[in-house]
Amino acid sequence: MKSREEKEIMSKQFSSQALWRHKEKLVSGSLITSMEGLRNKWRVFPLVRRPVGRTFYGAGKRLPFHPNDFYPFGESSKITSAEEAEAALGISEEWYGNCGETNTGNKNPEDDGKPFFREGQAHIIDHDGDLISTQELIEEDPDFMIGEATIEIAQDWFSEVTLPIYDKHFDPDRVLMDHRHNIKWEYYNFDPLNNKRPPTPDQHTTAIGYYPWVTPEMVLKALHEFGKGNSMELRRLQPHVLMPVGWGFATPNGVDHAPTNYCTQEPQARYDEHLLVEDKCGERDLSWDIAWSAVRNEDYSPEDRNWETVIEKTDWDLVTDPNFVKKHQCLPVLDQKRTEDGDGTVTWVIYGNIRGDQMASTQRIVIPPKGRHVLYHPSWSICHALQGQGNIGGMKMKFEPRARIGQLTYDRWFTPYKNAIAPEGIEVVNTSRTKDLVFKCTFGPNAFPDGEQPVLG
Repeated sequence: MKSREEKEIMSKQFSSQALWRHKEKLVSGSLITSMEGLRNKWRVFPLVRRPVGRTFYGAGKRLPFHPNDFYPFGESSKITSAEEAEAALGISEEWYGNCGETNTGNKNPEDDGKPFFREGQAHIIDHDGDLISTQELIEEDPDFMIGEATIEIAQDWFSEVTLPIYDKHFDPDRVLMDHRHNIKWEYYNFDPLNNKRPPTPDQHTTAIGYYPWVTPEMVLKALHEFGKGNSMELRRLQPHVLMPVGWGFATPNGVDHAPTNYCTQEPQARYDEHLLVEDKCGERDLSWDIAWSAVRNEDYSPEDRNWETVIEKTDWDLVTDPNFVKKHQCLPVLDQKRTEDGDGTVTWVIYGNIRGDQMASTQRIVIPPKGRHVLYHPSWSICHALQGQGNIGGMKMKFEPRARIGQLTYDRWFTPYKNAIAPEGIEVVNTSRTKDLVFKCTFGPNAFPDGEQPVLG
């Protein structure tokens, strides 16, 4: 029998706060009971859906949320001003596995205008249906959740034990403004199930990098047009690359880019930072203050926030490389080895090194009706369903295409490191008689041995 002290340690305690529009209790304090319950019930841990909005643009309405929830506080037809954008916040992103802070500036009118509580931060649904911070669960048992190699990477990058990356879907209602990330790299994939209504032909292209003949002086002159509504001076210096549905791209930090109007999967480093170098996003004017609002002081001190410093910090060999597109484009590649582990098909859709290092990767798994497949992966993963229903690691899963904000759906999940590498793998069964089960698993830095992934370029 457990002592009274042991029972007190294991008993759940709950926070007085709750995630936005969630009625479930939020576990606080000891996570022993939740961790044991999860490990005894499932081999994958279900994730809570985490919607995020931005004020630069509206909702593209391709994320799997209910139509009434894309503008939870009311819709605007144009969103041309900051005031209008804040009043009509559009749900344009869904985040998976994020253990860091957001930098949106969003306020919740349902909570007296305070910042959203734990906006975009990952939470797991435990065996009782209560919610737990993913970060806190990692801290409870880091060896089980993420493994020694990731612990070392996280401590090197963030000086804490955490997930060093997160995944998300990004779904704007317009082509984005030109911008760069000073420290955050990103990968893109434009999945056909998220883009059943592809953009019009003139919006299939992404501006990225600069032509080989472009000089720093030319870019500096164009940047000084910021605030004058003359962004074509910058855009004319950039290749505009066709992005076919199903393909992807690896985008190093420090590269100016303006993504096309797709619903895009974007695994990335656990930072929420950007610098805007274009003064318009569709019809929305962007001010100097907005352009620099999400820049970290570690990257640009207040005294260094000028275009001359931006030019100095740019890696010109990288951004003007004539083979930049060839070296960074991700075409789907079959994983023949893992496809042989059952009835399904396993395809690499995100892969390759950024600045010489394997940062993240994604596999797209398709299992036919009534099919069975076993996943043998070398590390933890952040996963989300795109279609169908089934049983995954003992968890009953059914994709919800019209989820309400605050609804538990059990169609996003985290596979802990120890469960992923176990000899029995993760069994997946498609329980539908008519429809493919489709989902993606995203992996962190150095998850796969050298030579196992496809090579970019």
